Amino acid sequence: MNEHNNATPETIIKNITIELLRYGDITVTTENFGVCTDIIPFGSSGGFLLEHQQKLYESLRIDATQLSAESIEDNSNGKRYLINGALLMWLSKTQVLGLALPRDRNIEVDNKDGSKATVLLKTFALTSQGLDVALKIQEHEDNERRFEQQSGISKALQDNSSKSVTTARWALALSVVLVGFGGYRVYQLEQKILSHSNMEQRIHSAEKESSRLGKEVVILKDELNILTAIGNDKSHPVAVIVDSNAPATRP
Repeated sequence: MNEHNNATPETIIKNITIELLRYGDITVTTENFGVCTDIIPFGSSGGFLLEHQQKLYESLRIDATQLSAESIEDNSNGKRYLINGALLMWLSKTQVLGLALPRDRNIEVDNKDGSKATVLLKTFALTSQGLDVALKIQEHEDNERRFEQQSGISKALQDNSSKSVTTARWALALSVVLVGFGGYRVYQLEQKILSHSNMEQRIHSAEKESSRLGKEVVILKDELNILTAIGNDKSHPVAVIVDSNAPATRP
């Protein structure tokens, strides 16, 4: 339950009280029988007491240096002895604090060498005071979890809101750019239309001027033909109009 590598004594007491609330009771042996936990049957699944104790030991994060000096000195039987001894020590502390009381019972087990052994088991359960404390601790932890969840949700909503604002700003900027680009394209199109209209007007004017000049050319040709015909006819004198303002020239 505790996330720290080496939990404080207060944290271990709190956590072991919560474990007593979860499991209903916790069973250990006296220190003399700590090495027997791998052959002591426990639970209805056909497991052994060591498996149950090991899960508790790992969840409590108990540091081996926090065990009693006697347990550390007599560590010739390894991890089984240490786990059972650590749980026994901390459960005994809950007993001193009035949070739990043990119920003793003897069971007979088969040793690995085939002999029989009688083992004293101590099963700790919460007292009424311990139950009240455990419920308050559980309520406090539930409130902390709810607060963390709500804080996480609020942070997520805030992050989403910030992302939405950023997205909206980018969308607005993009819209402005697109509207500006669209306006520029419309302006270009209008200029092209105006240019085309002006070109059509110029072409129309040129066509009219060309038509007028064509008519004048036809008239001039007719007049030239008439003058040519008269000039070729010797019987008709040709009248020459002299501009008095023109300078005189010598032959």
